Amino acid sequence: MKSQSIILILSFLVSCSAVSNEKQVNTLDDKALTNKYYSLDSLLVVDIAFKSDSLIGIHCFTSVDGNRIDCCIEKQSLFLKRKSNDIYVGYMISCYDEKSYPITIEAVKEKMRFLIVNDDHEFMTYETVLFEAKRK
Repeated sequence: MKSQSIILILSFLVSCSAVSNEKQVNTLDDKALTNKYYSLDSLLVVDIAFKSDSLIGIHCFTSVDGNRIDCCIEKQSLFLKRKSNDIYVGYMISCYDEKSYPITIEAVKEKMRFLIVNDDHEFMTYETVLFEAKRK
């Protein structure tokens, strides 16, 4: 009976440790989001910084032939607030047509999903997966 109690206590401690480690893996350090992100084809580049529950940054969309189409590198164009743990909602101001587009960013370790909510941007797609630039 005593050995069964010890085994039960040890298995409880191991399961608590596993839950604790799982939370650490799934939850991002907010400051770790501050970086530059690229789409796989490098047509979209996003440079963001985390500031007190918000993401602020710039974006640059380039055509396949290398021409900048919607490229905001001189002023902030991305403004998002935290909605839940790793989800941020806000808007992007286009430097192409000067319209405001609702966006969502879902942050995952070393990458993020960049979503244009209404899928109404003239040439940017509804969803783009962005990958984090290597840190120096």
